[in-house]
Amino acid sequence: MTLYFDHIIHYVNGIASIDFPNHHIKSIQGGKHTELGTYNQLSYIDLHYIEWIDVFDQPLAQSYAQTEEGRLSFANTFKVHDVCEGFKRICLRTNDIHKVKEHLMQFELDVVGPIEMSRTKPDGTVINWQLLYLDDDSDLDIPFIIQWGESDEERKSALKAYFHHDLSIEGVTVQVKNIKKTSENWQSWYGLVVLE
Repeated sequence: MTLYFDHIIHYVNGIASIDFPNHHIKSIQGGKHTELGTYNQLSYIDLHYIEWIDVFDQPLAQSYAQTEEGRLSFANTFKVHDVCEGFKRICLRTNDIHKVKEHLMQFELDVVGPIEMSRTKPDGTVINWQLLYLDDDSDLDIPFIIQWGESDEERKSALKAYFHHDLSIEGVTVQVKNIKKTSENWQSWYGLVVLE
């Protein structure tokens, strides 16, 4: 089982007015998640990217968060009002989401999915993917899993014009309460390697 860093979600209140200082990082229009009440802009480094996300329909996002599929999703962030802006969730990519689910089911985790998802881009084309959410009853929103409807090669070919060739993502820092337990769990669940 191999997992790759896919993207990180950053909540922006008022995404329509997003403006990056000095244009060091650019974003492209993503589209609407009509069933979730959210919409996004994307900043591609390569196939790794930052998803800038906002809510266009708060009641819809809150309603989706109450469903079986939505209770562990990003929409669940909006079950409360006054959500702070910032990085919220990490997403890992796989080419075999069913194998990943089988692996994760051996641990005491609440696993939801795979869930079939889609988004309509501004040009009218539809992007498809599957999501797998998991929860360990901690107060940390742990990484979820995605499998795209296209191969990495197909996606790279379609997206390479938007890549920031002068930027890279070297790591993501996550603040946790119990670093030993979290490190052990993430090594077991996701196959991560600890660097000394």
